[in-house]
Parts: sequence; structure tokens; C-alpha cells
Amino acid sequence: MGRESFYHAYEARLRGLLPPRFAADAATALGEPNRRMRRELKRQLLDDVRAWIADEPKQARSEFAESAGEVIEVLQSIETELFGPG
Repeated sequence: MGRESFYHAYEARLRGLLPPRFAADAATALGEPNRRMRRELKRQLLDDVRAWIADEPKQARSEFAESAGEVIEVLQSIETELFGPG
């Protein structure tokens, strides 16, 4: 897999990890052809996600569990393999 293919696959997967409420902003940011503007849009998206998490932690936990549940399970499994049950 070439660098561009990997990058596009990564971006597609990243989009799927965010709760649906951020889907439009993620698509806009990742679809921006101008590199500097794309970087700024991604930074703004990150800021928005962080602010939402701070403002609504229970809702954020619930929505991330839904949207990124598979990845969270894999990471928890790796953590258990490395460090034992926590």
C-alpha cells in the first residue's frame, strides 16, 4: 500500500471513529484541498470535540462508545496483554 492509499484509508477510518454529530465537519476538513486550510479545519474540529467532551462528558463517553467501540475494545485488549487486568 502506497503512502497516499494509507493516508486515505487512515482518514476514512478516523472519520468513522468520531460520533455522527461531527461527521459533516470531519468530511469538510478532510476533503479540503488546500493543505493549510485543511490543517486549520482539522484543528478547529479537534477543538470542537474537546470542548464538547468537557461540556458533556457522559454524553461524549456514550457516543464514543458507540462510534469507536471496536477500536476501544482492541486498545483495551492490548492494554490487558501488556499490563495485565487493571
